[in-house]
Amino acid sequence: MEKVKGVFSKIGSALKSHLKIVIAVVVVLIVAILAINLIGGSEKRAIKKYFRAINSYDKDKIVKAMDLEGALAWSSTDKPEDFADELDDVDDDDVDSAKDTIKEQVKSIKENNGKIKLDKIIYVATAKEDKNLKKVYIRYTATSKATDDDKEEAKDNDNWKGMKAVNETITNYATVYLYKNKVISGPGISVYASYSFDY
Repeated sequence: MEKVKGVFSKIGSALKSHLKIVIAVVVVLIVAILAINLIGGSEKRAIKKYFRAINSYDKDKIVKAMDLEGALAWSSTDKPEDFADELDDVDDDDVDSAKDTIKEQVKSIKENNGKIKLDKIIYVATAKEDKNLKKVYIRYTATSKATDDDKEEAKDNDNWKGMKAVNETITNYATVYLYKNKVISGPGISVYASYSFDY
């Protein structure tokens, strides 16, 4: 028992004599852990921000959650090696047109009464040509609430007694592309007018 007490007293006196070094090491470890957590979750935060923006039905929030220049460039090519050249070709008129397209799509989302939620990130891959370009494979859930018209139609159905309109929920997998930790492609919104809204 005396040996154990002796060992602990030696450790205690060593820690006391080097208190500043011990505190510095603990602070460095805490900062390193926080930095890893903040950096490692950047893809998740970017996608959640994008989905929250879609769920808000606010065009400006959606535009803020996306990199529209990157989205337009990625829509022109799906090859990471061509992305930088396409990005250089995007001009302000293209970005303004994309904003108008998003505004129209927001109306469609609102009509569908849709909500989208990130369930899980399956993996993250970084482009060899550009570390700012990431491919994120996710699982998500999309819900479309029954509208008043759906409820009325179900209630007045002549063929089926007791029919009810229900919320529709799907769980699906998708690839989301990020550029500089902002969404450039993913479920919910497209920068091209030909896109039809669908989760």
